[in-house]
Amino acid sequence: MKTTTKVGVISHKLKIYNQPYVTNGILKTLIEKNAPAYTIAELCKDGIVTPIKRWKIYINNGSSHRKDDYVIGSLYFGDEPYVFGGLHIYNLYHFTTQIAERYTIYNTTISGKKIIGHSKFIFKKVRPSFFYGIKTRMITGKLVNFMSPERALIELFKERENPEFIKGTPSNVDQTKLIKMAEKYCDKNILQRIKRI
Repeated sequence: MKTTTKVGVISHKLKIYNQPYVTNGILKTLIEKNAPAYTIAELCKDGIVTPIKRWKIYINNGSSHRKDDYVIGSLYFGDEPYVFGGLHIYNLYHFTTQIAERYTIYNTTISGKKIIGHSKFIFKKVRPSFFYGIKTRMITGKLVNFMSPERALIELFKERENPEFIKGTPSNVDQTKLIKMAEKYCDKNILQRIKRI
């Protein structure tokens, strides 16, 4: 059997597996059983899988399931501290009408822009003390970390001197939680600005 045919068997098995994400271990097992002369790098080159984090987890391009940007970002960081924030989250909570081209992920290891499959990210490296006011949401079987509305509003006030579009406390923000969080984690200037909304 030619190597290309053997690779076709791997591709077919991944379509049957039909999970949107596949681990390095599963790929190694498929290669050992069906195309031992082949490598994971060649599977990537042939577009059968796309690396999320090399040697760890990949997008199964043969899966019919939708690939979720939040899940891909979460899988990239794995057990490392991370949280989705920034413009996309401000828009999600209706703090702004601006549309984000990229998803912002705050983390403790890397800064810069990255594209994984069709997902576009901005990674921002922060200190461990940055991680407060986080809520998790289950998306296609994966827990994903987001800034809570209160935490996102605090970060918005840190980023922008005068977010004019915030008129009063947004309906999805708990005023008591917001003030307590600001008192604990913000300087006096930001705290006073938040108290005035």
